[in-house]
Amino acid sequence: AFGQRFFPDGTQSQSSLADLARITLPARVVFGRNDRILPFARTADLPGHIALHALPLCGHMPHLEHPALSRRILAEMMAGA
Repeated sequence: AFGQRFFPDGTQSQSSLADLARITLPARVVFGRNDRILPFARTADLPGHIALHALPLCGHMPHLEHPALSRRILAEMMAGA
């Protein structure tokens, strides 16, 4: 039942685009181009004020698949870069 509700076609059905649109602080999305749960095509609708880091050869867990890059992106955000 859980799978049918949240992943009816094998991908996540819920969207956080409305939440992202309300963010007023600088924000970045780190997204794996090979994510099979949230297809990369969904990034086309990101609000214009949200920066996108599109990682090649990366799936749903960029922080685990590319930890050094994920840490660098986080450090840049914390430093205000």
